[in-house]
Amino acid sequence: MNVFSRAQAQNPRRRRPLERPVLLAGLLALALGLLAVGWWASVAAGQARAAARSAAQAAGKALELEFSQALNAAEMLGMLARQSGGTITNFQKVGAEILRERPGLATLELQPGGVVSDIVPRAGNERAMGFNVLNDPAHRPGAVGAMKKRGLVVDGPVPLHGGEPGLVVRVPIFQAGRDGRETFRGFVAVSVRLASLLSRARTDELRLDGYAYQLSAPGASPKKPTLIVRRGATSFADAVRQPVRFRDIEFQLAIRPGRGWVGTMEVVVGMVVALVIAALVGLLAHALGLSLNLERALAEANNRVNQETAERKKLEESIQTTRDAAASVQAELKAARHAVHEAEAALVASRARAEAAERTVAEAQSAVQTRLQEAEARAAEKMSRLEAAGRAVEAAARAKDEQIEELRTALHKAQQANRDLEARLAAVERAATEAQETEAQVKPAKPARRKRARRDDQMDLFGSSDSEEEAATETVSVSSSASPTTATAAVETEPSEPPAPAGDSEESELTSQSEATTESEVTEVIEDEPVTDSDASSSEVVAESRSEPASGLPPAVGEIEGLAVVEGLARAGGDAKAYLKALKSFAETEAGTPEQIRDALERGDSNNADKLAHELAQTAAEIGAGAVHDAAMAVGRAIEGQVEPDRLEFLWADLDRALRELVTEIKAALRPREEKPAAPRAVRPPPPINLAEFRKAVHTIVPLFAGQDPGAKDCFKDHRAVFRSAFSAEAYAEFEQLVKKNAFDAALEHLKKTAKRHGVTV
Repeated sequence: MNVFSRAQAQNPRRRRPLERPVLLAGLLALALGLLAVGWWASVAAGQARAAARSAAQAAGKALELEFSQALNAAEMLGMLARQSGGTITNFQKVGAEILRERPGLATLELQPGGVVSDIVPRAGNERAMGFNVLNDPAHRPGAVGAMKKRGLVVDGPVPLHGGEPGLVVRVPIFQAGRDGRETFRGFVAVSVRLASLLSRARTDELRLDGYAYQLSAPGASPKKPTLIVRRGATSFADAVRQPVRFRDIEFQLAIRPGRGWVGTMEVVVGMVVALVIAALVGLLAHALGLSLNLERALAEANNRVNQETAERKKLEESIQTTRDAAASVQAELKAARHAVHEAEAALVASRARAEAAERTVAEAQSAVQTRLQEAEARAAEKMSRLEAAGRAVEAAARAKDEQIEELRTALHKAQQANRDLEARLAAVERAATEAQETEAQVKPAKPARRKRARRDDQMDLFGSSDSEEEAATETVSVSSSASPTTATAAVETEPSEPPAPAGDSEESELTSQSEATTESEVTEVIEDEPVTDSDASSSEVVAESRSEPASGLPPAVGEIEGLAVVEGLARAGGDAKAYLKALKSFAETEAGTPEQIRDALERGDSNNADKLAHELAQTAAEIGAGAVHDAAMAVGRAIEGQVEPDRLEFLWADLDRALRELVTEIKAALRPREEKPAAPRAVRPPPPINLAEFRKAVHTIVPLFAGQDPGAKDCFKDHRAVFRSAFSAEAYAEFEQLVKKNAFDAALEHLKKTAKRHGVTV
């Protein structure tokens, strides 16, 4: 009987305690291996984060350096604009110099009133001229924020003039006026393309170093930043973040390795190696346990040999059996070695599969990048189409505005013709009254024979009665009987009336027929009536009454157009000195009232403007200035009724023109005789201003004046009629001389004042 079999039969659970240490040894080896793999992964991740943080800091500093160039350029332009009163002389030269020193900038812009008037470089950015940042939804928030802050503001990312995303550094320009209040004049802006900015900062070198990165700007909410650029991975939750501060905006630069902080394949390989080592340790422990069991069995066998010599043969058989067991153990060891070789081969195969997976991921990333580029190209094409549609809509709106201005001009002409007809009616009535008074003074005089050639179908255009017509005819006959030459000269020197509008063609035809009939009557009376002494004396009295309306008044006062001297003298109680004093006071104190009305309206003080208009109307009525009285009352009613701004501007222009002409003639009439010029000629009033054409001409010539461009002279010649209608006669002559002498700065100041008076923003 085998002694070992007998020993096992005596203690069948003897091997079970040996299996527990083997299992515990394997588990302990596996745990230590996994801990080692975890420690290695943690160390590798820490080193990778430290390297990524250094790379992020370097890239952030490079971006901030590029940002500082735009800030310095914007601050320099803002300082120049404030020193120059809101504009920059030789802006193209200054801008080219700044771009040469800072090649990373995209454009430099001068934006008076928020409208782009000049841009550097101009080539390729012509469409940006006239662009209003206050009306653009993308640029308006940044522009309004700069105005509120009254300082430099960085806006972005926003679409630039070429459609590409970029950043805009905008500086508002405020200038203190005479009253100490600061007035907003416009902006100076510096733009930077994000693509150029990233290229100059060499952020693409991060990709060469194996990093994925993204640059984001603050969005509408802190949890939703605006993505500017992303390269590499799609998730940056565990990335290293570096703030990039650009004055008011803080960008976030996130960096992470493209393959992760620790390679997944290396971790898997480490875990497999740990598992293999744990298995080998378990097998080794099992082998050691078996060896210990064998040694114990041999010791027991030796003891029994001494005790049981009779069973030596059986012991030898047992030894042989033990040898057989040892051979089986060796076979098991060989099998374990073969298993290790197979595990190594499986590890090599897994590495090959991992490399193939990496190549597949790279190809997928390239395909995704290609699709993203195609999507960006399609988005840019759609954006260009939208911009083209917007420009077409703006062109249609401008054409509509020009049509409206033309209709307003035609309406102004019709109203002017209507006022001229009313003035002529008032003049005829005043002439009839004066003739009746003169005829009463010169009676008894021999009544002249009169021949009246009247048409039976002639219409009474002004609605006067037969008695009034006879009185007017008698007045003409009496005043004409003194000298045919005098009567003819009086007819010839009468100023020509402006052409009537198309809607009053029938009324103009009747007026011409009435004038022709009156002239024929005067001619026939002069031919048929002999000149007598009484007639000559009557003519002298009439001439004296016309040249000098009342005793003590200069003759030139009676020749002032639009001034009813008899009515004004009556309001002064017949006192000529008091009336002359009232005229002089009116010319000195009321000349600037229209500008005071405009200033009050610009401040929003409509009550004061209404009060000034009514006070002017009352003062004009006291001296007999009917045209100025009517124009002032019209402006007052328009202010009270809160009419459209264009209508109020039209009425104000009429008041300013009428008052300016009246004041000029009053000053000339009250000037001492030795300083008086020759008899004034009737001057045709300037044509009504076309605000649309005037605004277009101003926006065209102002950049030329600001840049001291000689082409300003050609522009002035092309728009001469438009400028003549906007200026008074004296102001236009001075403006023309300044342009001819190349005094563009002084000409620009004159143009600004006139544009402000007409409500045009420069």
